[in-house]
Amino acid sequence: MSTQTIAYSVETVNPDNVDEAISFCKEWYETSDFCKSTGYAYKPNRQFFLKNSSRITMLVGRDSAGDMRAIYVGILAPDYFCSDLIVLSTMAWSLDKEYRGHKSLVRLIQEIRLLARELGANIVALSSRLSLNKLGFRALDNKYYMEV
Repeated sequence: MSTQTIAYSVETVNPDNVDEAISFCKEWYETSDFCKSTGYAYKPNRQFFLKNSSRITMLVGRDSAGDMRAIYVGILAPDYFCSDLIVLSTMAWSLDKEYRGHKSLVRLIQEIRLLARELGANIVALSSRLSLNKLGFRALDNKYYMEV
C-alpha cells in the first residue's frame, strides 16, 4: 500500500478526464458483485457524461505525479419523494489498488462529505461492498446514506 499523499480537487467534466475516469473505474466495475452476478460487460456511456456534464460532479484524487488515484462521480438532484432533500447520488467511486486501506478510504469519505456540503446536498447516497457504518453512513435499502 502506498504512503504517498493524494491531493483532491473537483474537476470539470471534459473529454480528457472522462476517458481517464472511465479507464480508472474499469477494474472496480469488473470486480464488482454486480458484474460478477449479472455478467454485464463494462460499456460506459461516455456521451452521457459529456451531455450531462453540468449535473455531474467529479472529485479526483491525484498523486504528486498527477496520476489519478481516487475518484468520486456523483449527480446532485432533489430527492424523488422528498423535494426538501438534495441528494448527491453516487455514479461511481474507486481507489487505486495501491491506495486501498482504511486511511485512504476515510480521507476519500471526508472529501466526499466536504464536497456534498459545498454543493448544498443534505444526503450522500453511496453503494458499497464495504460496511461504511463506522464512517457516518447508515445502511438503508441496500445503499449507504450519510447526512451532511
